[in-house]
Amino acid sequence: MGPLPEWLEAACGRKCLERAFVAARLPEAVVRDPSLVIPHQSMVEIFAQAARASGDPAAGLKIGLASKPGDLGTWLRYAVGGATLRAALDRVAWAMPLFQRGPVFSLVETEAGAVWHYRTPRYRNIDRRHHSEHVVPMLLAFLRNYLGRAWLPQWIETDTARDGREDLLAELLGTPWRMGGPAISIPLSRSDLAAPTRDPDHARLAPTSLQVRANLEKGREDITAALAALILLDLAEEQVGIEHAAARLQIGVRSLQRRLAVAGQSYRDVLQKVREEQARALLSETRLSVAEIAYSLGYTEPGNFTRAFTGWTGMAPTAYAHAVLQARQFLPASVRAPAAPAAQPPDQADTPGSA
Repeated sequence: MGPLPEWLEAACGRKCLERAFVAARLPEAVVRDPSLVIPHQSMVEIFAQAARASGDPAAGLKIGLASKPGDLGTWLRYAVGGATLRAALDRVAWAMPLFQRGPVFSLVETEAGAVWHYRTPRYRNIDRRHHSEHVVPMLLAFLRNYLGRAWLPQWIETDTARDGREDLLAELLGTPWRMGGPAISIPLSRSDLAAPTRDPDHARLAPTSLQVRANLEKGREDITAALAALILLDLAEEQVGIEHAAARLQIGVRSLQRRLAVAGQSYRDVLQKVREEQARALLSETRLSVAEIAYSLGYTEPGNFTRAFTGWTGMAPTAYAHAVLQARQFLPASVRAPAAPAAQPPDQADTPGSA
């Protein structure tokens, strides 16, 4: 997501940002906690909503240009460890399936050199243009590890229909922009492909392919953690259900059930654990009413939540919140949990998407 929240708030204000997240069915918790896993489809949707909310026809590219290089992560540190650009691109193509399902990198040879392609999933009724366009500056940043900070390709091509914005995007990026291709595409010459790394430390400090596989497959095998993060995002939208979760994780329902069974879990087990832990946190750290907490957890009736919580903890929600408050009063100030934030002003309490 990068600088999208900051960019959108600067472009059209806080309420505009909140409306975009509501429309994309994403809680603003993903802004405060970067560790939350956001499915690829939801990323595409929030970029579409940011463009719609801001009214900026180049929103995706501008957000991409505002991104700052950060921690490359295990698989990209492995990729930039290639001695030449061609070796680095081969590493990217190998590591990408371990990192994320759906997107695919490939290098297609041409008479002049090659074209680097990046294909992403297509989702029905979701505008993919701005998410695709925000990726372009990141791809260029990767290539510039070998080709220099000022390098630009002869042209850029994206995988969306022509819509008349090509000149605008070309002016912003500084190179001709095409649309209507099979993928996000960047041409490279033979000399580009043979270019050595500009930072020898990348090769010296890069992890091995074995380390990359172990690191990434460890994360993928922890299906319960991935499912729990997804459920937490979807609870308030009443989108819970194993079919919905499997679609968001881009695996079949039976495959999800089998992987959960290997971990000794079921979808219902994970859902219940997420609801219980989030309920405990909300009762301990906020001043939301029991009804507000119930609805935020996907319950249609507060009474159903009260019965479920009593079954989990042996205490009613109000009794639990009171016990937490009493316990906090006996702790030294230096180790107390932060006090619950003040209630929102009446004119903001019912604002959709307000944090």
